[in-house]
Amino acid sequence: MHKIITVIALGAFLFCGKQSVLAQSQNNQEFVSNNCIKNGDFIIDASYGWPYFNALFLTAATGYQRVRNTNHIGGRAEYMVSDNLGIGAEFTYADVSIRYQDGLTGNYYNAGILKVRALARINYHFGTSKNFDPYVGGGIGYKYSRVYDQGSGADDEFLLPFPVSTRLALGARFFFDDTFGLNAEIGLGGPLVAAGLTVKF
Repeated sequence: MHKIITVIALGAFLFCGKQSVLAQSQNNQEFVSNNCIKNGDFIIDASYGWPYFNALFLTAATGYQRVRNTNHIGGRAEYMVSDNLGIGAEFTYADVSIRYQDGLTGNYYNAGILKVRALARINYHFGTSKNFDPYVGGGIGYKYSRVYDQGSGADDEFLLPFPVSTRLALGARFFFDDTFGLNAEIGLGGPLVAAGLTVKF
């Protein structure tokens, strides 16, 4: 009799435990399905970043106060390979220039510094909710830099032994609906602060 009661009690315990695990698993799946970012999503960010430090150097070196500075115009693309991990690429373009008048000819010329960066990136997403998606990310890739002066005819690339660009960043996205949102990011390598629009497919 005691053995029968023990078997029944053990069976009831295992059944209740299984039901609890299934319920918890279903809750977790529902939570993930309600997140704004999940496995299989493709995300595109367009952003404007600040500052472009070469603008400060050019202003200080030439004494010109009127400097045309694009700062960092860029974009990121990311594919979610899991609910928390995304891989993708980043591109930024920055150009600063001055327009000056040649003292001998009276002609006007442009001189400036241009930088283009293209990186592969990986992001880890944490604390994602229905509208908010915070992440930490890192990237490594190629950096092209050029100094140009139309007046002197100089058009030289920076002589970098390793034209490598890196990025460490903390960012977040806020989605208004299933498709559109805003993004913001702070980081080292590239713009210190960047923000813009996001589209998710």
